[in-house]
Amino acid sequence: MRAAAMAFLLVGGLCLAGCGLQQLALGAQQGYLLTTQDVLTLPGKQVPLEAQLRHGDFLQDKPGYVARFYQAGQLLAAAETDDDGVATVWFDAKIPGDTLLSVDFSPNGFSSQRPGPADLLIACRPAQTPIVIVDLDGTLVASGPMEVLLGDPQPMEHARQVMQRLAGQYTILYLTSRPEMLGPRTKSWLNQQGFPRCPVLLAEISSLLAGQEKYKTARIGRIRQDFSQLRYGIGNDIADATAYQASGLTPILLLDAKGKKPDQLWELVRRLQQLDESAQVVKDWRQVEQVIFEKASFPRSAAQRELMELAGRLEMQQAEAPSSQAASGPASASRPAESCKVEGGMATLSFAWPCSGPAVARTMGHSHANNSVAMPPAPISTAPNRSDR
Repeated sequence: MRAAAMAFLLVGGLCLAGCGLQQLALGAQQGYLLTTQDVLTLPGKQVPLEAQLRHGDFLQDKPGYVARFYQAGQLLAAAETDDDGVATVWFDAKIPGDTLLSVDFSPNGFSSQRPGPADLLIACRPAQTPIVIVDLDGTLVASGPMEVLLGDPQPMEHARQVMQRLAGQYTILYLTSRPEMLGPRTKSWLNQQGFPRCPVLLAEISSLLAGQEKYKTARIGRIRQDFSQLRYGIGNDIADATAYQASGLTPILLLDAKGKKPDQLWELVRRLQQLDESAQVVKDWRQVEQVIFEKASFPRSAAQRELMELAGRLEMQQAEAPSSQAASGPASASRPAESCKVEGGMATLSFAWPCSGPAVARTMGHSHANNSVAMPPAPISTAPNRSDR
């Protein structure tokens, strides 16, 4: 949700920025921004293809310009942009396969150089095609929003290799909360980094107002109307995972706990309880690969236990810090007794400091009181739990 809100604000700011900044951040050319919408469809369907033209410091919609759609260098269709700057043509998807079109604009009406062409992918698939849905920011892209817009964003380690392997067995959909104005930059980055060319599904600004989870749940619901074999959803946000789960996919959550404070870790533990035990919570793309191709298992509860352990260790360190600065008392007196026990079917971590106040006891609910969320008891371990599925 935070990433979607940040992208919303940054793109809104760029609409007010000068053409130079828009060219750098959005991929605008000569002050014009040409965006296209990739399509996933069934054989035998007629689908609309759209291209939108905007221009100027405020990226205003440009009506009355003729967009031309080419297939393999041959003119397929042409249409004039409407009041929203959108040109729409129709395409008959006859047989399964990928069709990559090129879209440009007729020179008529341009007082200066017109924008260069943009591509538009039509992925035609049978209804039973297995599909994997993949997020972008924090999932494939390791950098933050500012680097994505203005810098040199880097891919997550091993992501490209796994995505290439996935593309050999599944149809991949890039489903992101990035606003559709970021389409040119997004497609260019994926291509430059060697990721498979698959449909990129971006968000309209208005659809993000309901929030990231609702947007993705609704978008996946529309996809499921035609395609029944939605297998995995890969993302880095619990909102992504809950959207995948609500839509019948197996969520694979790339969870990064590095640098988080204890309270943030306990909040993650609490929020993970929204997911079923079948949800896979992994640390990197190598574990993503193990889940899909080796049937390894990294269940939600194992991640919760590991987060509990990490939060407990950090809390111990924080509690020890004042003691280490004191001039008296042996170092061993400040070391807590640590235990992991089961009470009432719940795994509970307890830490007690002799002569230093009440014990710190936490269960599977984030609270300074003893709130709890039931989960199967198990020993704390950082080793992956594998099972044949």
